[in-house]
Amino acid sequence: MARIRSIHPGFFTDEAMVTLSPQAQVFLMGIWTECDDQGVFEWKPITLKMRLLPAANVDTGALLSELEAANAIKKVEVGGVHYGLVRNFRKYQRPKKPNSVHPMSDEFRTYVGLKKPSGEPEPDEGGDGSELSTQMEGREGGGKEEIEANASNLGDEPPDQSPELAAFQCWNAAAKRNPRWPEATKLTDQRRSALKARLRESGGLEGFQAVVGKAEASRFIRDEMTSWTLDWFIKSANFTKVREGNYDDDRRSIGARAPAPRADGWSAQP
Repeated sequence: MARIRSIHPGFFTDEAMVTLSPQAQVFLMGIWTECDDQGVFEWKPITLKMRLLPAANVDTGALLSELEAANAIKKVEVGGVHYGLVRNFRKYQRPKKPNSVHPMSDEFRTYVGLKKPSGEPEPDEGGDGSELSTQMEGREGGGKEEIEANASNLGDEPPDQSPELAAFQCWNAAAKRNPRWPEATKLTDQRRSALKARLRESGGLEGFQAVVGKAEASRFIRDEMTSWTLDWFIKSANFTKVREGNYDDDRRSIGARAPAPRADGWSAQP
């Protein structure tokens, strides 16, 4: 029976996830719902196709292979039956009363994020349940959704979800749309500090995105400026000029049309 699973926003920017095709990403999230509470599912491509992507013209066998190549899942065989394991599943999915349906060896436990030997209960497999006060489980047909997950199922550590990273990615997205703009390759401490200050000045991520949009709308910045880089943009003085419209097309065109003063101080305009 399918189960309700939670998803952390960091899943979408996880380095391993972004290397997958969009169909593989959706398929992986669907697989979570087919897993038992230990992160094990039956490796049945046709069954998974009918349950998860019934209307899509896709080869689920190929999608499984893509996920396996990315080390998001692992194919195993027990007693002649093929199963799949989701990497770090139990590290980030925390059902209140986990129910193991499929085989679970010590080797499997390590892969799915249950690192203790099978003879020792995990913190949420007994005890006083104090760590589960905000974690709930849901199942198809009723129940409560699991409301807490710490990160995606792919990475060993929760991905960076800071506003500074989001602003950094906003710049690079704009750079991809504008061939003259160089993409930034690394979010250094210096850049993170500057981005934090610019986010504060512009009122948050939406304000920062609006300033990037003003830059994209400027013909001068887009087509003529030669020193246009992330580091130039996030300097306080430069960022303020863009935000206040100094590079807007209408302001620059007005300046270009202004009559030049004559030597005697009178306007050259007749």
